[in-house]
Amino acid sequence: MNEEDAFWCLVYIVEQLMPPQFYCKQLVGAQVDQAVFKELVCEKLPDLAIHLEAHGVDPALFSINWFLCLFVDSLPVNTYLHIWDAFLFEGNKVLFRYALGILSYMEDKLMKQGDYMSIFNTFRTEVQSLVDVKRLTMIAFQELNPFPLRIIATKREHHHKILKVNCLKGLKGLFTYF
Repeated sequence: MNEEDAFWCLVYIVEQLMPPQFYCKQLVGAQVDQAVFKELVCEKLPDLAIHLEAHGVDPALFSINWFLCLFVDSLPVNTYLHIWDAFLFEGNKVLFRYALGILSYMEDKLMKQGDYMSIFNTFRTEVQSLVDVKRLTMIAFQELNPFPLRIIATKREHHHKILKVNCLKGLKGLFTYF
């Protein structure tokens, strides 16, 4: 791909495939998607969600980078290229599918860890060596179903409202100091 094609591909991803305000200064869309992702982790992987929370591990610590960089700097090349194919074909809901798929893929190993650092280290090591694309795809598209876009859209709308209310509360608190 030449430079101009790469540029227009990036424009298409940022302006068409990703939700509005995803890459804006405040990362509003990214914050909303992280809240949606946390909710989906609780729904689809409840035991893991409880385990992570018990040890103070917020899924956003690793997933924010996945969503912002579309997995490029986290996974092996062949794995993220496979995700990109699905992303370009189906859109941004694929990011949720694969992010949940990754957690499900390594759930047993993460559940055996008993503290924040061992969970984080296990997670980082496992993600960097995740090359079983067939298994990951099977988890993401078969085991985690159903996964309709309308549910994600509803969750996004809900969390966007919550974020907006929290921002307004923060601004009101800020003005009490003046």
